[in-house]
Order: sequence, then C-alpha cells, then structure tokens
Amino acid sequence: MQRNRDANGNLTGYSDGSLSASYQYDATNRKLQESTHYGGFSLSYSYSYDRTIEYDPLLRPTRILALDPATNPLLDYQ
Repeated sequence: MQRNRDANGNLTGYSDGSLSASYQYDATNRKLQESTHYGGFSLSYSYSYDRTIEYDPLLRPTRILALDPATNPLLDYQ
C-alpha cells in the first residue's frame, strides 16, 4: 500500500491498487476534503468548522471565534 503525507505529517492519500483516497487540510491541519475511490464509484466529503482559536507564541488563547451556520459571529472573544 502506498501512503502519502504532507510536511505536517497529515495523510494526504493512499492507494492499494484497487482502492485509493485523497485528503486536503487547512493551515491548522484540519481536514477540509476527503475523496475515496472504490473502483466503480467514488465518495467525497467536505468539512467545515465553526470555531477558530488563535494563540500567541506562548500558546495562550488570544481569540476565540464561533460562527453560526450562516457564518454570523456567535462569540468573538479577543
């Protein structure tokens, strides 16, 4: 089985000859898309996230942002 990883160690794809898949991630290593190919058909999924947490260099939270499904801010702590 062949496996591919990005510079951050995230699995970006694999193939065993009859089955293959690919994955995409955002800058914070969260999965955004996934496609699996089963030979005769494929399945694809997309992911979205409604919360963002930003940190300073000492890993202290500096901002927490939560959005509703229409992307309106529910919480924006800074």
